Amino acid sequence: MSFPFGYQYQFFNSSVFAAPSVCRETLGIDARMLSAIVLLFLQGVVGATLFDALHQVTFRNEGVTTSSDTFHWENVQAVGDQQVPIYLEADNVSCVKCTWSDGGKYYVAHPYMFKTLAEPINNTAKQGIYQGATPASGMRSAVPLGGISAGSCELRGDGTLHEWVLHNAGPQGAAKIQSYEHAFFAASVDGVKRVIQTHPHIASPGIAAADGVTAMRYRGSHPVSRLDVLDFATSSVNLSLFAFSAMKAYDRGASSRPGIAFTMTFANKNPVHASNVSLLFQLPVLVESDQARVGKPLSQSEGQVGSTVATPAECAQACSVNNLCRSWTYVIAKQACTLQADAPLNVYARGTASGLKGHWSVDEGQQCLTVQRPGRGPMHGNVSVCASVAASSPADVPSEWWYATSDDPTANFYQPQHTSHVVTPLGERRNQTAMSPQGYTILGNADWNGDPILRDGTHNIVASVDACEVQCTAIPACSMGLWLSGTVRHGECWLAGSKLAKPRHDFCGVNASQACVAFEKIAGPPPTPPPPSPLPPVALRGVYGAVGASTVVPPMSNATITITMGWNFPNRDHYNYDASTEAIYEPFGNQYTRFFPTSAAAAWADAATPPPARETALVATLADIAAMHTPILGSTLPVYL
Repeated sequence: MSFPFGYQYQFFNSSVFAAPSVCRETLGIDARMLSAIVLLFLQGVVGATLFDALHQVTFRNEGVTTSSDTFHWENVQAVGDQQVPIYLEADNVSCVKCTWSDGGKYYVAHPYMFKTLAEPINNTAKQGIYQGATPASGMRSAVPLGGISAGSCELRGDGTLHEWVLHNAGPQGAAKIQSYEHAFFAASVDGVKRVIQTHPHIASPGIAAADGVTAMRYRGSHPVSRLDVLDFATSSVNLSLFAFSAMKAYDRGASSRPGIAFTMTFANKNPVHASNVSLLFQLPVLVESDQARVGKPLSQSEGQVGSTVATPAECAQACSVNNLCRSWTYVIAKQACTLQADAPLNVYARGTASGLKGHWSVDEGQQCLTVQRPGRGPMHGNVSVCASVAASSPADVPSEWWYATSDDPTANFYQPQHTSHVVTPLGERRNQTAMSPQGYTILGNADWNGDPILRDGTHNIVASVDACEVQCTAIPACSMGLWLSGTVRHGECWLAGSKLAKPRHDFCGVNASQACVAFEKIAGPPPTPPPPSPLPPVALRGVYGAVGASTVVPPMSNATITITMGWNFPNRDHYNYDASTEAIYEPFGNQYTRFFPTSAAAAWADAATPPPARETALVATLADIAAMHTPILGSTLPVYL
């Protein structure tokens, strides 16, 4: 299918030119007609949940990618003799002029992805015939996600994120980053955890690759992508990952939002049992895979490292603690780390990693983790990722969000050492170690739960005893609880309506791995919780940052977990940045900074949209998108148009 803006909008610099009226020139729709369509749709959808709004998006294409699929690359061949392919963008653009239309002047072979066949086609003598087959929709390319002229990336059909041009939104003189190897989504359902990719690359020395999913169905309708997980080792909960960016008719500011919303929907089809679900997103922008930054190396006396560094993360950390370091490059095969005094643009270099000095901070009020890369260049700026939860039964469903950073790209998946916060239905938060607002007495490592059992811990996994207490608080009949804190059946939360005369010890305390925390609700009115105090951003160590959230989906109900990502790179260039003259560099700038002054604001996480209001803002964004889709997808034109 064709998208109304396609890729070309990434080459339109809104800081220089005036944007056309979105939809008027593109679609030829009368303003009054479009306004009526918008109004009718808003009347029907704004009251809907985020789950409903997402599942009402119309798609006209789909493709299924499985974990058994294999792929290879073949060079594109021109059909005519003595011709070369033009109007093709290489996957990694590293020179100033060789972008998507090189006219043959800078011609190099253009590799193209094919699905490998069991019996390859051998007729390669005739031009235009390839050995592989066309891969499923969403594998070669996908919907570009990001505002007009704001930069973008793509969520591909196998769950990977590609075509990153957030900080080099032309691309201009810098290479676009084809992919961040350790950027991934992961989900958990009742303790079963999977990376939301069919071919995950999340692995460390001595650790097996993380489990992915068996198959996913991709669908795209600009500016929305959808991935349906077809096999998550559970038959009771359906998972779909949506990704969308803003697009609003006649509103240049709203349509230039430099942000993406990633929402996973969970539909629990079990008529009896609730399900514990979670979503995690890791953002590794401080380590750029297959990229080099060729700059001015520090001398030995200035703290140069050399070839004694084991990982790119260690090289990045060496730069972060050196006051003279602005950027770094790491050659993986040689384990050679070079710290640099300047901040050059990145270029494609297979087998090399690089990055800029940067650090993470957290805003607990907005539930955001932000990476900051200070400087005056076009690649200097911020990226924020923010977590929020919406459930269909908020009065009875506790939720939790967390953030984590690590120098190990797998740690946030396998054993996240995260800071966790319980979130009440109204979006309030408290530290994991804080006392429950209800008030409880801890009874120790024993089972005091009597009949009736109100929550079966087998299907009720939570992150902390506090989260288990919050569930008890939400159930008036609950008087007792038991949270399994050991390594065996860790996280099970059992709730009961009465207390046994004598505790049971058939499980709790049998050995160190079978530890429990029993608690009893304190009778009488709950104590008044202390007023919340504002928490300043906290600097965090670790180059790989991640945010996540979890909730409980009641039987025959649904929930959504959203991770929004926004960016702010105000110093956009136009072939005029040079690291050696950064001090006098005059950027062209990015128009979107007029409308979204911070990366958190771009991630729907400003003062006007705190976590409880984020769902409403995202539903309104989807209503704007639906108003754009209606005249296109609802027209009488043939589908191929």
